Amino acid sequence: MTPARIAIVWNQAKLDRGELEDALASIEHAGSVSWYQTSEEDPGQGAAAAALEAGADLLVAVGGDGTVRAVVEALAGSDVPLEIVPAGTGNLLARNLGLPLRNVRAAMTIALDGIDRRIDVGWANVAARRHAFAVIAGFGLDSRMIAETDDDLKASAGTASALVGREARHVRDRRRRDRRRHGTLDRDPAGRGRGPGLALSISTRGSNPVSPDQPM
Repeated sequence: MTPARIAIVWNQAKLDRGELEDALASIEHAGSVSWYQTSEEDPGQGAAAAALEAGADLLVAVGGDGTVRAVVEALAGSDVPLEIVPAGTGNLLARNLGLPLRNVRAAMTIALDGIDRRIDVGWANVAARRHAFAVIAGFGLDSRMIAETDDDLKASAGTASALVGREARHVRDRRRRDRRRHGTLDRDPAGRGRGPGLALSISTRGSNPVSPDQPM
C-alpha cells in the first residue's frame, strides 16, 4: 500500500527535481508528496528531521552516499521507512541492497511499492558528536582519499576519481617532505590543511559505537 505522506529529500546537485516529478507522474500512487532540498549547510539531517516532524510516512533519499548517510542519521531508531533513489558516484548502500542504478523510475517504483526490511546502523563518536553510518566508516588513508576527491572529476570519472585524488595527495605530501629536508615548511596553497580524519559513508557493519582512537 502506498504511504499517505511521502517526503522526498533530494540533492539538487545530483538530480533535477523535474526528472523526479516525471517519474512520479508515471507511477500510480495516492500519496501526497512533500519536497525537502538539501544544501551545503544541511546535507540531509535537517531536511529529514523536518520531514519527520511534518508527519511523513515514508522518506525517499535522492542523492549520493553523503545524502543517504545524512538521512539515515536522522531516521535511525524511528519506524519511518527509508527508500533510496541513487544519484551519486558510489551509491554504496543502494548497491548492497540491489536497488536499480541510473533508472529513476524503477527506483521510485520500488520506493513506493517495495518491501521494507531492517538494516543495522553503526555510530561513530567524533569530536563529541555521533555520526551514523550504514555501509562503512573509514579512517586514515580512506578518509583522506575521499576528502581529496575532486567533485568535477567524480562527475566524469566516477569511482576512479578517488584514486586520482589520493595520488595527487601523495605527490603533494612527497613534495612537502622534500621541502622539509631543505629547511622549509610550506602550507597547502589552498589553505585547506586537511589532515587524516574520519570519513563516514553508509554500510551494514553493526551497531556498536566507534571512536577514532578505538580499534575497529
